[in-house]
Amino acid sequence: MPFHIVVTGVFIAILGRVISVKGTITLRKNYGKSLVESAIFKLSRNPITIGMHLTIFGLLLCFKFWLLWIIFPLYLWIFHGKIIMEETFLESKYGNEYLRYKEKTPRYLW
Repeated sequence: MPFHIVVTGVFIAILGRVISVKGTITLRKNYGKSLVESAIFKLSRNPITIGMHLTIFGLLLCFKFWLLWIIFPLYLWIFHGKIIMEETFLESKYGNEYLRYKEKTPRYLW
């Protein structure tokens, strides 16, 4: 694997870990008390998942193992389904507050 691709992969993996840890810390500070819409949750409703995806993608760039490239889209699809289920739960728990949050904050980054 070319050095610049490995360096890029390591950078993306570290960025992913930073994002997911920031999301986890923010969520744990307020866990169960109310809907978390602050800090990194202003940019995405799922920053922890985005961070995990970036970490795995960064690691994929570092290793030459083609099977992982085949499995990665399946992993993304499975987690997307998990997020849809979580959104249904949050809608039932927080009602209109969550619906307003959904309108102003993207699921991922788009």
